Amino acid sequence: MIENDIITLLENDAILDGYLGSTAGDTRIYPIQAPQDAKAPYIVFYNVVGSLDENIDEIRLQLTINGGLDILNLKNMRDRIKILLDKQDELVASSTDYWIYYSKLTASESLISPDTEEFIEVMFFNIKFNKK
Repeated sequence: MIENDIITLLENDAILDGYLGSTAGDTRIYPIQAPQDAKAPYIVFYNVVGSLDENIDEIRLQLTINGGLDILNLKNMRDRIKILLDKQDELVASSTDYWIYYSKLTASESLISPDTEEFIEVMFFNIKFNKK
């Protein structure tokens, strides 16, 4: 699945990894929902909408960044993800299965959790890719 390639791109970025404080067994990037015991900062990803064509595929990926109580770290993670994924006309990534040739940040919203007062950023990317 294309989401795995995109997440691998994020997991392999040393700068983003530093902001997340990843450990050997936990990259702090989770599909759909973070574990109940997850400590911020972390990222949750979800394929909101996907369409399949014989030649071209496109998905809308939601990334939710939980920065905990550190708004500066949240902004650093947000900005780094923009650098990695908001490419539009550049080749974003290539794997054994896909060429990701277009990725655009289409929406972003900053929030504060009313329960925990943690800083959260929700980002939406439209991503287009070809199967190899």
